[in-house]
Amino acid sequence: MAEERTIASPQPSPETQKFWDAAKEGKLLIQRCKDTGKYYYYPRARSPFTMSENVEWVEAKGTGEVYTFSVMKRSKIPFAIAYVRLDEGVTMMTNI
Repeated sequence: MAEERTIASPQPSPETQKFWDAAKEGKLLIQRCKDTGKYYYYPRARSPFTMSENVEWVEAKGTGEVYTFSVMKRSKIPFAIAYVRLDEGVTMMTNI
């Protein structure tokens, strides 16, 4: 019988609190710069494109493609991490 793998919960900051609250509800939020219309990830208070605070949270479609992945076998329970490129254009790392 395989052991269940547990991951410690991250400690949200003011910039990431909304992201983690949505994740608890099964939603994936990313941010969009309202000046350029470009999406970005990781959560932050200012747009990486304009340095403006004119940003908004949007729910990602949840679709995209796996860019690359690696199976981690050094722990008791192997797991895979991957870079996923969302249809919105952002790339994020995740465990799968």
